[in-house]
Amino acid sequence: MNKNKEARIKSGRDAVALYHVVYEHEGFDESAQNLFKLVQSAQSVKPGKKRMLYLDIEGHRNSEGGLNADMFELLNEFLLGFLRTYR
Repeated sequence: MNKNKEARIKSGRDAVALYHVVYEHEGFDESAQNLFKLVQSAQSVKPGKKRMLYLDIEGHRNSEGGLNADMFELLNEFLLGFLRTYR
């Protein structure tokens, strides 16, 4: 699994909860790799079980208070576009 102390996998009866924190110093590439490894680890530990991702993003704001380009891409392209196929 990833070495981030804030990444966790908790298994319940019906699903596996995945929790990850994207820190302010992390960019798109590092965050995407960490999330992919977290999903791989969950599949290894609890194969075929439904997964629910809880994600906290620290910092990464633009001048208007929204997500910066890296985190917007992480959520829209990587999570919803690519990683979604691994549910």
